[in-house]
Amino acid sequence: MYRQVQKFNEKWREVYNYIHQRRRENTYRKIKRSEIITEEQRERINTVGINLDYKMFTRIEQKRTKTSEIMGVFSKIKTNNSTFFSKTKCEDGHNWWVSFEFYPFAVGERHTVFEGRMYNQHGYWSQSKAVVKSLNDEIGSENNLQFAITCSEKSRSLADTFKDEFPNTKHLKFAQPCLSEMDSVSVFNTPFRYIKGYEKQLAEHEHVLIEEFIDGDYQLFIDSDGIRRQESELLDTFLHYSYVESNGDFVICKLEGVERDKDIKLSGVTIHSRNRSFGPCDHGEQGILNVFKNHRCNDICKNWPTPAFGLVPSAPVGSETKIDIMDILKSDAAVLFSSKTDLVSPPPYENLTNADIRKIEDRPMVHGQCIQKV
Repeated sequence: MYRQVQKFNEKWREVYNYIHQRRRENTYRKIKRSEIITEEQRERINTVGINLDYKMFTRIEQKRTKTSEIMGVFSKIKTNNSTFFSKTKCEDGHNWWVSFEFYPFAVGERHTVFEGRMYNQHGYWSQSKAVVKSLNDEIGSENNLQFAITCSEKSRSLADTFKDEFPNTKHLKFAQPCLSEMDSVSVFNTPFRYIKGYEKQLAEHEHVLIEEFIDGDYQLFIDSDGIRRQESELLDTFLHYSYVESNGDFVICKLEGVERDKDIKLSGVTIHSRNRSFGPCDHGEQGILNVFKNHRCNDICKNWPTPAFGLVPSAPVGSETKIDIMDILKSDAAVLFSSKTDLVSPPPYENLTNADIRKIEDRPMVHGQCIQKV
């Protein structure tokens, strides 16, 4: 638009100069024809011509200045939401930036989620569908979003171990979020906030999470309190497995995503840990107890340690004395998810009496760990 205005101004100036020159020539011609031209008249004609040129030049410059100011204002108006290249890499080793919508397609307890397109350093042809997650109640920063990346990495590592232990099951895959900073925030976000009725207001230089879009029937299988929302014995087992494999240090829950033919793609997990090292959603030991109060064991994990039965060592276990509980209990996993079974739920932690605790303490110890009699 600016170039078009500039070309118009140049063309108009050429036309005006041509017309003005013809007028001056006609004036000289008329005076010469009458043969009464004087020096005063000649000076007046030249002065009028100079003044007209100066006035027109001034008008053109003023118009050009106004056009530049208008275009400058428009250039500062940002019409799209986009981020810089991510500060962390995806599992394939790429940094991504994303351009996304003016309004979210989902709002959760902690995140407002937008849909967009992400690109890596290879340009337009690298585009793929993505989601952008921003914090609901605060402006995202590197510190308060790093926990999501840590939870994802921990879950992916444990899922690989789980697949080695149970090779005949579907592979559990966890989306790897990338940390990125907002580059531009669209002016259209504000009207869409009122039209769509959401509260999140994006800010420039706010940090967000970029994730690959998981296509399919997105479901919440197990929530952050361990309550089963959808039937999945595999994920029930994985939840319990995370507690056993970590020697009771943490439990992975809030398992949501899409179940496919060969795998289950999950995103946005929550981890409750003893030392509360996995962010604001980590509710510590109380979170672990809440999960196991709601967890329903199956034939695979019904004899595994739980906090309700006190099967976790009271003292920390060093790496040199770590017990591979999966080797001890692998014989119980001969039949894996082949048929529906009666579910067994461990008793709540609060219902244990002193007599129950004494019974637990009297049970035989194996390598310093209390094993439940079956």
